[in-house]
Amino acid sequence: MNLFIRIIQIFYGLLLGLLSGVYFSFKKNKKNKLENYSVRGEMLCFTLERLGPTFIKLGQLLSSRPDLLDPKITQVLRRLQTKVRPISKSLVVNIIESSFLLPLSQIFLEFSGEPISCGSIAQVHKGRTIDGEEIAIKIKRPGLKLLIELDFKILYKSAKWIGRLKSYRYVPLVETLSELEQSLIAQLNFRQEAKNAQIFHENFKDHSYLKIPKIKPELCNDSVISMEYLGNLTDLNKEKAINGKKKKLALLGLRMIYKMIFIDGFIHADLHSGNIFFQENHIVLVDFGLTTSLNSKLRSEFREFFFAMATNNGPLCAKIIKTTAQSLPENFDATAFTSSLNEKLLQFSGQSVLDFEVAEFAIMLFEIQKEYRIRGTTSFTMTIVALLMFEGVLKQLDSEMDFQGEAIQFLLNLKDTQYTQEQRILIHQELRQN
Repeated sequence: MNLFIRIIQIFYGLLLGLLSGVYFSFKKNKKNKLENYSVRGEMLCFTLERLGPTFIKLGQLLSSRPDLLDPKITQVLRRLQTKVRPISKSLVVNIIESSFLLPLSQIFLEFSGEPISCGSIAQVHKGRTIDGEEIAIKIKRPGLKLLIELDFKILYKSAKWIGRLKSYRYVPLVETLSELEQSLIAQLNFRQEAKNAQIFHENFKDHSYLKIPKIKPELCNDSVISMEYLGNLTDLNKEKAINGKKKKLALLGLRMIYKMIFIDGFIHADLHSGNIFFQENHIVLVDFGLTTSLNSKLRSEFREFFFAMATNNGPLCAKIIKTTAQSLPENFDATAFTSSLNEKLLQFSGQSVLDFEVAEFAIMLFEIQKEYRIRGTTSFTMTIVALLMFEGVLKQLDSEMDFQGEAIQFLLNLKDTQYTQEQRILIHQELRQN
């Protein structure tokens, strides 16, 4: 496949998407059987699926944001998390056998031809090891690297053209696309994903509320990841099954991501609802292809940044953004930036998760960085995006949780930060009194 063919494919996919909108509208009006679905959601889902993994990932992000799109649209888009069109059984078997250089019968005692989950990068099948242990087998779709590279060549050309417009002159479109491309390519590295899963398993070994499937290293390679099979899982599409546990699970989930960010510095950066499941009183986390890391210095800075944001300390937020920035303009006005950020931060202080929007905060932060031509580090940005994506899951579980209050209490227990414990408590009390 070359660039020209891929452009034709994208054009054809967009055309099919428009035609699908006509079809779904006609079907709804004629038979009245789509009354519980959004025609726009069906059209968008249909189009993104046919455009391929780069665009499906965008749909997955949007599916976790019922506050940004109509809930009927996000409900349809959730299918892109686990129900993308599968590749054939014969192709799956060929991928497995060619990657292990053995016939299927010598690799697995049992292998189900029907996938239990189909995503943009891979699909998962159930099976048994030669020893009889029940496992989940994740198989990577073929040809993804070339397809993603072609998509980004097109996106880069588009970004350079858009970058010539005056209003986008200082927006790092190309750099942002480069970071997105690297994150997608990283998800194709199955050996690294298996290592990531083992790191998360080790990090949470003493936290029984979170389950990470154990990897079977002897049954993993560049195209296949094998792990223990965890049955009886419930997802957010079956909310009735966890109705009485939503608030508890939401709190555990929030503490999970806070531990990743503030303590471990190793963060699952793809926390949409298709990668989060529930089993009794446990959270089950899967799919570890997209991660980001914060070294000890950045982790300490992010702790202070989040605490400063939660306690309405604009000057400290501004200082940390400047300190951690990848680049600042030559004529950077630090005083004006601090004043502007402090003013904008007032609207977010002390809000419950019902009112506090990570998305709105992130947009505000990215817009002010754009205005002052500040380019943040990739890991800092990806950490905020991970929080943004997880917010969509959290809102479905407990829309009234005190998002910032939980963060403050979590951070108050950490000692290797700028403020002492006593100073933090005094600050917290003073803020509440005011």
